[in-house]
Amino acid sequence: CLSEAVLLWKHGRMSNYDYLMFLNYLAGRRVGDPNNHPIVPWVMDFTSRNGVLRDLTKSKYRLEKGDDQLDYTYTSAREEAWRCNEREGSTPHHIGNISTDVTYYVYMARRTCREVLCSRVRPQWVPGEYPGSMERMYKWSPDECIPEFFTDPLLFRSIHPDLPDLAIPTWCGSPEELVSVHRGVLEGDHVSAHLHRWIDLMFGFQLAGDAAYKSKNVYLTLVDNH
Repeated sequence: CLSEAVLLWKHGRMSNYDYLMFLNYLAGRRVGDPNNHPIVPWVMDFTSRNGVLRDLTKSKYRLEKGDDQLDYTYTSAREEAWRCNEREGSTPHHIGNISTDVTYYVYMARRTCREVLCSRVRPQWVPGEYPGSMERMYKWSPDECIPEFFTDPLLFRSIHPDLPDLAIPTWCGSPEELVSVHRGVLEGDHVSAHLHRWIDLMFGFQLAGDAAYKSKNVYLTLVDNH
């Protein structure tokens, strides 16, 4: 049960990765489901082995777009709601940070057949429009990461002759090494000390009410009860 898992995680007897996967399971997210795939936080920017570590107190969308943009989106939506005589609670800061099926397939592009990518991402096959490196993948979307980037080196190797392998940083020797380093950061002291803040944003009390407003975390996907 959740209370037992919290205690195990709190006392270091459950890894950050396993605890996140357990929370995803409780939230109804399942590996292989593009619309409800598990999510984990991006934890580094891949510029160096130690990298610039992620601020886990803010959503990825907030980090990418900035507070001014989120405030503008919220204010504009609120003014539009007033004009349309809608409830104020229907004003969002941003779309959700939970990966969409499009994001999932872009992340998995090297291991997904071309027909599926053309039907789910974009109709025209243009390999150059898919992020070519891990640094670019991190910056490409305000969505969060998927667990495969912490566990599966095959994700980097392309099955498509005209879509190159996902490039790894110059400081890293192989996809296997990168996955190992990435997982090490996830389990490291910085993430362990702050992961609960990200969990509050993605699975907890900062998804709704005043807490969501104060953390600029009101989702567009929540305003119509989705």
